[in-house]
Amino acid sequence: NIQMKKSFFFTLLVFFVFSGAFTQPGPLPGAPQYIRSLLNLVNSDGTTTLLDGALTLYSPSYSDSVNAQDARKLSNPGENLGMQRGSTILAIERRQVIPGADSIFFRIWNLRENCNYQLQLITTNLNQPGLTSYLVDDYLKTNTAVDLNGATNINFSINGDPASYDFFRFTLIYATTLNTPLPLTFVSEKA
Repeated sequence: NIQMKKSFFFTLLVFFVFSGAFTQPGPLPGAPQYIRSLLNLVNSDGTTTLLDGALTLYSPSYSDSVNAQDARKLSNPGENLGMQRGSTILAIERRQVIPGADSIFFRIWNLRENCNYQLQLITTNLNQPGLTSYLVDDYLKTNTAVDLNGATNINFSINGDPASYDFFRFTLIYATTLNTPLPLTFVSEKA
């Protein structure tokens, strides 16, 4: 019974943090760049219900190593979303500003068969010259472009195929296009 009370209060905390505290527009104080990753259940009427979430903050003052500034994921009895970094699953991760190539390895578990879900990626101020981002779905073998300063919703379903509910089905990739040649325009010619 105590475990159920803890789970209930943790669920309320997650709901508050991910539905209330981050609904204000603009960057979080002291964190100019971030991505909120939300796992939603898609209801039969098309509405969504928040199940879990994760947050990645980017700043030059943060470290890419897992340390005390990061928050480990506490598993709950329902559906879970976390980010795998080495052998650690995180709910909140603080990282250096994206250097041009980076990844978030999502770990999702306790998904229910015959349910429809949505992975909602809400980014703020991640748009940089030449930086692109896409979500890799290893089950469907698809890449979906991700808006670097807005919301991207990816709907997916769970069926009887174990690969549809694989822990590591989704990976967010950041890549740069700055290595491609830039167009040149001659404005004058001197001999």
